[in-house]
Amino acid sequence: MMRIGILAEGLAEWQGGIDLLRMICDCLRLTLAADPPAMVVLYPRVPRRQAVQTAILPWRRWLAESATRGKLQPWRGILREQLSQSSSRRLARVRDAVGGQARVLRFHGDEELESLARAERLDCLLPSIRALERCVRTPWLGYLYDFQHRHLPHLFSDADRETRDARFAAMAEAASHVVVNSQAVAKDCRRFLGNARATFVPLPFGAAPMPDWLTDQPALVAKYGLPSRFFLVSNQFWTHKNHRLVFEALHLMAQAPDATDVADVGIVCTGSIVDERDRSHFPSLQRYLAESGMAGKVRILDYIPKRDQIEIMKRALGVIQPTLFEGGPGGGAVYDAVSLGVPALVSDLPVNRELEGLGLAVRFFDPSDAAALTGLMLDHLRSPQVERKSAQTLRAEGLERRRAVGRVLGETLRAAGAPVP
Repeated sequence: MMRIGILAEGLAEWQGGIDLLRMICDCLRLTLAADPPAMVVLYPRVPRRQAVQTAILPWRRWLAESATRGKLQPWRGILREQLSQSSSRRLARVRDAVGGQARVLRFHGDEELESLARAERLDCLLPSIRALERCVRTPWLGYLYDFQHRHLPHLFSDADRETRDARFAAMAEAASHVVVNSQAVAKDCRRFLGNARATFVPLPFGAAPMPDWLTDQPALVAKYGLPSRFFLVSNQFWTHKNHRLVFEALHLMAQAPDATDVADVGIVCTGSIVDERDRSHFPSLQRYLAESGMAGKVRILDYIPKRDQIEIMKRALGVIQPTLFEGGPGGGAVYDAVSLGVPALVSDLPVNRELEGLGLAVRFFDPSDAAALTGLMLDHLRSPQVERKSAQTLRAEGLERRRAVGRVLGETLRAAGAPVP
């Protein structure tokens, strides 16, 4: 039986990272089903100062305003609560993703990580989001997310771009093998990292539903008061996610002379409304909706529980993914849509074109052309609706995709020196 160390550092803090850990663990279990592996979660002990900074991050504006009024007394209780809950919540989500019975071990520094790996007789470590030091001799796989800072440099400060470049270069030299989410990212690795030591391995598209996703839970949707017919956009409200194009397309559809049959169609959006890199972005979208008269046709739900989002997606006419950049084909929204058999209208980017040839209900549009998206939306609404796949079919297709990812992971671990059966 293999013993596998799951490195949650840098991934436990965001939903996409949790989803990646879940996929990796699912795929390895399928690949090693004849002798299921034991998995141990490894997570760093965060220095107190760093933990405090992370805990107060969501409250920094409130703290600044309170300081000017001389009313900072309540901050102590808030900080204590945040410190006690943030780490435990993250690790609970990781444990759920890896498997509810998985043990969680904490470490400080790579020497202690290697000591833990030896004490636990771990055969490999993955996926590491940073370059591990030479003292880590247990076979390990690195993970690089994407090169958005190279393709959309205006969204990053000079310091942030330099930091990413340095981290990625260190990974390329320290790791023997690095897994990435797409052929596009693997190509960027070779382009931007030159003659690196590492071999960059793109993982196949591994969309698959969670077991409970295919059981309807209408109560999760009822509380949101959604339109009877709607398209869904499930992205954070970040500038490069390109929500404005969808709202413009909806406005064009409402103005079309023959659009009376689609007058009841709206847009539902899930995802955080805060763009830390551009605080003015979401207010600008609100102004556009008000000025265009589309505010009543758009429901913005902000960040909601993942299971609620999935139930809403199942009831959508389709998912719209207008993004200007992704590290994986279609991003998380299309990944979930494919898992559920929900049609998707997707921006025409090289990374998203990797979805072609997979037999998916995906159509592409120019992400700079609102009229093109309007045309796709109208065509989708007026075309005979194809019956959606059964739960049994979705499960079977998801398992096959997971097995494909598992085979690549197994081959990559073997090449990195792990004793994969």
